Parts: sequence; C-alpha cells; structure tokens
Amino acid sequence: MAGNAHQTDPTKLKGTVNQAEKDRTITGTVDVDGSGVTQPISATALPLPEGAATSAKQLANDHDVNVSNQISGFATSAKQLANDHDVNVTNQPSGFATSEKQLADGHSVSKGDTSYTKVHKDDQQTTAQTNTTLWDPTGGKKFVITDIIISVDTAMTVTLKDEAAVIFEFYFAANGGCVINLQTPYESTTADNILKYTTSTNGKTSITIEGYEV
Repeated sequence: MAGNAHQTDPTKLKGTVNQAEKDRTITGTVDVDGSGVTQPISATALPLPEGAATSAKQLANDHDVNVSNQISGFATSAKQLANDHDVNVTNQPSGFATSEKQLADGHSVSKGDTSYTKVHKDDQQTTAQTNTTLWDPTGGKKFVITDIIISVDTAMTVTLKDEAAVIFEFYFAANGGCVINLQTPYESTTADNILKYTTSTNGKTSITIEGYEV
C-alpha cells in the first residue's frame, strides 16, 4: 500500500492510499502511535533528476582531479605547480621557457649550468672619440647591454657600435643626456665583438653601460 496521508490530530490520520492500482479514500480515522512526532522517511531509493551530481562526480581525494579524454594540450596535474614554485614541463614546444631559463636567485640570470655576473663599464672623456673601446668581453663571450647612461656638456652626436656596426646613435643638445633601461637587452651579434663609441666633437662626455656576458 502506498499513498499520501495528512495528520491534523496527533491520534488520527486522514489521506488517500493506492492499493491494487485502485484509489481508496480514507473516510474515517486511522490510529497512529499518538506521539505527534514526525516520522522519518528514507530517500535512498528515490530517483535523482537527470544529470544530478553524485558522489562519483565529486573530488574523491581532497584537492586532486583525475581528468580523462581531455582536449589536446589541456593542462593536467603533471603540468601544474608540483612543488610550491617549481614547474615540471614535458614535451614542451621548441624554445619553450624552462626552469633553467628563469631567474634563479632574484638578480642573476641562469641558463643551463651558467650563471651570469653583472658587468659595469664606464668612460669619461673631454675630447672627440673615434671607435674608442668601451667593453671588450672575455674571450669567446658576447656582451649584452641592459642599461645605457650618457651625459654631455656640449651639443654632439654619440654613436655606439657593435664592432663596426652602428647599434645606437644619440643626438644631444648642450648639457644633455639620457638614461635607458632596455626592455629587450641588446646582445652582440658575434662572440668577441667589442662595444665601441664615437663622439662628433670635443666636449665632456660620460658613458656608463650595464649588462652581462654570454
């Protein structure tokens, strides 16, 4: 027997029941236990709406997610941060940044097993200069410029060269100057090239270069 029942009196129950596929209406009263307490109903056998979440679709293990049949290239747990700040990347595209190419200790640049030390070069003159050496890198190395600082007391042109090739040319008025932080560092085209500079006329000049060697 199954159906709906309505209780308005602690000792009486009224309602409609189904029995043998026929509706029967209770017209009298039905004795109950008299407690007046709501009786529990088990919902374990009740059907869920289509598409409803079940425990099988929840996170089974705290914060881990197991993804199958993911879109090609979709990030998986192996591609996430596995150990605080370290990244483990496999099968990355050619040229993809790896941990060896990141800054390893805040201010130094690391590439493979090589650490680069910052290089500081400066020169001050009072006369015109022609192809004066500013930076002669260590044998087999290239110079890399990250910052340029120039000041002059006389109107002139200051030219920086990667060996014989002009890479920067500055036109200054009297008592002019510049401070340049290169967003993309300049790397000499060939190992052992020398960074040189030329000034167009006599006058006080001060040139400072910051960078490193590779």
